[in-house]
Amino acid sequence: MRSGRRQAGQARVPSSAERRRDHVQAKTTARYAVLESARLVLRPLRLDDAPAIQQRFPQWDVVQHLSAEHVPWPYPADGAAEHLAKTLPKVENREFFLWALALKGGADEPIGSIQLRPDDGESRDMRGFWLDPAHWGRGLMTEAADGVRLRRSGLAGAMAAQRRAECRLASGEGKARRGHRRPRPRPLRWRGGVQPRLAARSRRLAGKERSEIMSALPEVRRADKAMSEEETRALLARGIVGRLATADAAGQPYVMPLLYVWDGREIWLHNAVVAGHLRANIDANPRICFEVDEPGPVFAYGRFECDTSIAYESAIAFGRIRVVEDRAAKETFCRALMAKYGPGGADRPPGFFPRLGQITVYAVTVDRMTGKRTPLPATAEQWPAIDRTATPNAKPPES
Repeated sequence: MRSGRRQAGQARVPSSAERRRDHVQAKTTARYAVLESARLVLRPLRLDDAPAIQQRFPQWDVVQHLSAEHVPWPYPADGAAEHLAKTLPKVENREFFLWALALKGGADEPIGSIQLRPDDGESRDMRGFWLDPAHWGRGLMTEAADGVRLRRSGLAGAMAAQRRAECRLASGEGKARRGHRRPRPRPLRWRGGVQPRLAARSRRLAGKERSEIMSALPEVRRADKAMSEEETRALLARGIVGRLATADAAGQPYVMPLLYVWDGREIWLHNAVVAGHLRANIDANPRICFEVDEPGPVFAYGRFECDTSIAYESAIAFGRIRVVEDRAAKETFCRALMAKYGPGGADRPPGFFPRLGQITVYAVTVDRMTGKRTPLPATAEQWPAIDRTATPNAKPPES
């Protein structure tokens, strides 16, 4: 007769529920371990990633879209290490999946992360993400999101199977107890359908108090309108008035028009030395956005009044602004400013700036820039020569 008891010194035989759980966990780990795209390696985050995250994550462009309850600002010096210490055990328990984004062929340091969570029935997106702003504008987050989306259904099934196995194990080594009803695990649901591209979706997430969502800058949506880098730089060089956008420590935006000089690497500006709204914002948050545009003629392209557009070119630069203290650098800026805007004339001595101490000069180091245009169509391509209305089946109400 076979005994159900284990003899002394005899190795314990895993139960069927334990074997099922280990199989599912191994299968899940194999699926979860590493994903690759054309330019990225998506791998599980590790505790030793804390220094790289601490260096790249605490930037206002990233943090401003997060709940202050979960992500303090200024970000603490040990914030990344503390976050990983709290988060990685949850990842280990398969409560959600979390990948570090590393550049393929690089130093294997995370430049961002992307998270995949079970559907809680309330959130609009089951993915959280952030990316170092130095890598914005290259489509990397969209590339990472597409890779995670392809794995979504397989990961969901593995997570649900693992929970069923753990439930069997918790109810008595896989043996049904008399008079005991096994708890039914909460089903994991994942939103069906094709998710919108992450880069475009980040526009709707901006400003939401979501503890997990970190937003990357969107790409230029209309690729057919995008200008080349050379064209964008040329517009920035010849532009007349630029608009400098800053934000205070609470995220309140402020925009002001300024004359400027673009030296091919940095944008130089100035205003009064008396500290006002602009200087207060810069002292609190050096991340800025700068815009310049050239409007052209308004033209009609369809049979309805609203089928009207304008020809234009615009450039937007993102970067960090600093105060220039060096007197020689301030004089160089003033000479360049007069060369661009000054009317000239032999009756006024050039290169003499007696009020240099009454202005503050700023320089913007540009991290990224984009350009966009709508060219003026030829007359043969405008209304009434041709009808390009976007609503060809619409009919106006009868008068």
